[in-house]
Amino acid sequence: MTDQCCTFLWCDHNCTNEPDVYEFCRLVFGIDACPFIAQKVAKINAEKNKNKWPLASETVQLSTYMDDSMDSVEKGKR
Repeated sequence: MTDQCCTFLWCDHNCTNEPDVYEFCRLVFGIDACPFIAQKVAKINAEKNKNKWPLASETVQLSTYMDDSMDSVEKGKR
């Protein structure tokens, strides 16, 4: 077994056999770490794209908490 955190055991109705061990390959919705992981992914993407989108990157990195972002600019562009 690997050291992945999202493994689970499965047994059919015949519980006399050893259970099968499965491992999720994707992020599982609803685990305790989901809010942290979502924030971390947003910040990593902001850092990776800071040269292409400097203002957006700064907002995500410095002015975002959970799914709330707040920023202001002197004059908006259309």
